Amino acid sequence: MEKILSDLIGVLLVVLIFTALFRSNRKAAVFKAERLQRLNDLLKLSTSTFTPIRHLSGGDGRAGFSIDEARQKICLVKIEEGKANAVHQPDQCKIKIFSFEQIISVAMFEDGNSVSFSDDFSIGVPLFGGVVVGGTSVQRALRYVHRLDLRLLVDDTDDPLHDVTFISEKTGRDSQEYAAALQSARQWCGIIEIMMKRSKEGK
Repeated sequence: MEKILSDLIGVLLVVLIFTALFRSNRKAAVFKAERLQRLNDLLKLSTSTFTPIRHLSGGDGRAGFSIDEARQKICLVKIEEGKANAVHQPDQCKIKIFSFEQIISVAMFEDGNSVSFSDDFSIGVPLFGGVVVGGTSVQRALRYVHRLDLRLLVDDTDDPLHDVTFISEKTGRDSQEYAAALQSARQWCGIIEIMMKRSKEGK
C-alpha cells in the first residue's frame, strides 16, 4: 500500500512539473509574440521626416530597423532586454534615426563569429576572424547554430552596435530554417551595403 501511494505521489509530481513547464513556455511564447507585434508596429510608424519603405524585425522581437530610401535614412528600434513590461511601455524602447552616411559597417555574425557572403559551410566553418576550421570532430560539433545576427555599426558613441537576430535557438545547418535565415540575412546585408554605397556616391 505504501509503495502504491509513493508511486502515485511520484506520478503526480511529474505531472505537476510538466504542467508548470508547459504553462511557462506558453506564457513565454505569448509574450514573445506580443513583443514582436509591438516591434513591427514601431517599425511601420511614419513621421514628417521619415517614411519607412521596408523594414526588418528580429525573430526574437528585440530589435529591428526600417528604411526610408528616398531620404536615405534608417530607423533603428531596440526593445530593452530584460524589461518585463517593455512591450507595453514605449519609453522602454530605443528609437533612433540615422542617415546612411552614419552607418559605418554591416556584417553577419554566427554564434559570435563574423561570416561573409563567400563562406562555404560544407567544408569548414569560419571562426575567429575568418580562420576556417575543418576536421570531422569540429564539423560534428558545429552542425548546429545557436545565433545568427545582422550587426550594424553606426556613428553613435552611446549605442554603436545594433544587432538584429535571425536565429536565437539551436538550429541545424542542414535545416530549411537555417537556409532561409541565412539567405534573408545575406539579402539584408547586401541591401544595407548598397544603401551605404549610394549615400557615399551622392545618389
